[in-house]
Amino acid sequence: MQLPIIHKGWFADFTAADVPEDIIFAFFDGDFYESIADSFRVCGGKFHEKAIIIVDDYANEALPGAARAVDKWLANNRQYTSRTESSLAIIHIL
Repeated sequence: MQLPIIHKGWFADFTAADVPEDIIFAFFDGDFYESIADSFRVCGGKFHEKAIIIVDDYANEALPGAARAVDKWLANNRQYTSRTESSLAIIHIL
């Protein structure tokens, strides 16, 4: 197995070229709407058909932007479903 490549920087500075194809697992921990939305923007279209995406702070009332970004992405990607455990959104393909 190839070791991962770690890119240091802000979510907004990354492009789709910075992430691999067929992402099977992603953990987004950006706290705010922009960070989570940027993560989906960069990774969108690169998720494997059996991908699991976990978004931290989805149910954290102090950080409502995370939930707003997830809900907006799910509304445009209806092939995915989600459930909430603790404060995490766990997203997978139907």
